[in-house]
Amino acid sequence: SKTSGTIGYADPLYIKSGRVTNKSEVYSFGMVLLELLTRTPPALQGHDGQIIHNYEHLAGSLMNVRPMLDPGAQWPNEVSDHLGTMALSCIQDTVDNRPDFPQIVRNLKEWKKDLEETGRRQQTPPQQQQQQQQHQQQQQQQQLSQHQHQLQREDQTQRDHHQNNHNNHNNYNTTTRQQIKTKKAQKHQNSHVEAVKTHQNLREKMPPVSTKRHRGPL
Repeated sequence: SKTSGTIGYADPLYIKSGRVTNKSEVYSFGMVLLELLTRTPPALQGHDGQIIHNYEHLAGSLMNVRPMLDPGAQWPNEVSDHLGTMALSCIQDTVDNRPDFPQIVRNLKEWKKDLEETGRRQQTPPQQQQQQQQHQQQQQQQQLSQHQHQLQREDQTQRDHHQNNHNNHNNYNTTTRQQIKTKKAQKHQNSHVEAVKTHQNLREKMPPVSTKRHRGPL
């Protein structure tokens, strides 16, 4: 069957069989790692049309990879050796010896964890001091922010309390004025009722007025 793919990245077994497998994809991943380390593509086409394979001489040896490392990248030895070893394992001719992608992911995660642990152990005192200072500054900023929030809450509480007192005072004055007005009206009504009762009592105590007319001598 017809195959496709970029020259140099495609697994030779895939080119022969035309079947794509996980291990053929792992081969292409290994080639990408080598290109990343060396800044050299796996294959080039010459002027005469022939394909030049740049990694054929590696022969699975990390010692052959090191001279090809990109000098501009300034790879740390531990990083270049680890990635180089992984790349070489991915492009092995024996398919069964190649790792699968879950193994590659686990390897990279474990390696990342080891690098972080090593970096913490190898920190110089100035670096540790700088980290401590940064941590202290972060804590101070958090404390300052919390203090500002506390002051804002207290200020808001005081304003709310003052507003409540003001409202209560206004309500009290309104209620008091209403009560005084009601008492005055009640007092006035009581005085009127008392006056009416007094007038009635006086009328009841007065002798009746005679309605007979006085006649003179005949």
